[in-house]
Amino acid sequence: MSIGLQKANFFKRISAWLFDIVMCVVLATGCMALMAELINYDFQYTKLTELETKYSELQQPYLDAYEAEHGVNFDITQEAFEKLSEEERAALQAHLNAFNEELSKKEDIQKQYALIEAQSSVVTTYTFLMISISLLIVFIAWYFIVPYILRDGRTFGKKIFGLAVMRTNSVRVSNPVLFIRSILGMYTMETMAPIFFLLMTYFGMGPVGFIAAVLVAVLDIAVMICTPTRSSIHDLLADTVVVDFSSQRIFESQEALNEYLASQSQTSDFNQTPKANID
Repeated sequence: MSIGLQKANFFKRISAWLFDIVMCVVLATGCMALMAELINYDFQYTKLTELETKYSELQQPYLDAYEAEHGVNFDITQEAFEKLSEEERAALQAHLNAFNEELSKKEDIQKQYALIEAQSSVVTTYTFLMISISLLIVFIAWYFIVPYILRDGRTFGKKIFGLAVMRTNSVRVSNPVLFIRSILGMYTMETMAPIFFLLMTYFGMGPVGFIAAVLVAVLDIAVMICTPTRSSIHDLLADTVVVDFSSQRIFESQEALNEYLASQSQTSDFNQTPKANID
């Protein structure tokens, strides 16, 4: 085994990563299904759908009356809308704004809309909790407990493809370092941050969330490309590196590394000492 950095083969890293991701997705899906049953998620989502349906039913008479009074039709396809002239589009938009203004003065409509907003908040919160808690359980199990048992930061994927994780100074990863790498780095920054941004987009908060999620992914890829050790963000946070397990020498502690270096230095000094010439 070598004390020098034995960088892991790129294709082995990708294969191990894909294996771990697939297994984590399967486990997380099972956790979310269980949590959905525990918190009665289907009931909350169905309730939101029913509220939205009722809102449409309450709105329809007002919509029909406005269209009949002003001779407009809001039920228009995107293709038909694009064929309208600029003046026709502006006129239709003006009517739509006027109609919404009228709706804002209808007490029954506003009460129903408030119920939808409240229920939507419940569904959004439940969705985020299901995803975040399920993934946290999986990440703790797969990326913290399993490497703790297998040692050397090895998940099942890394074990199958002959990889390991160590500190950049060739010292074995400790539990605090493993926690920083797996939970703070992989779970919080690289997984939950993009998921949170994507949920923002899914629940109608604009494209900012999607752009932010893409930027996080691009940043992680850029870090891997630019660092000499091809490290991800979680590796930089924990000062770790993925190595080839069979050829990399990993020391139990900094003291063990220091002792090894001291012994190597003494051996080198001995070999360089001039030998006496005895005739």
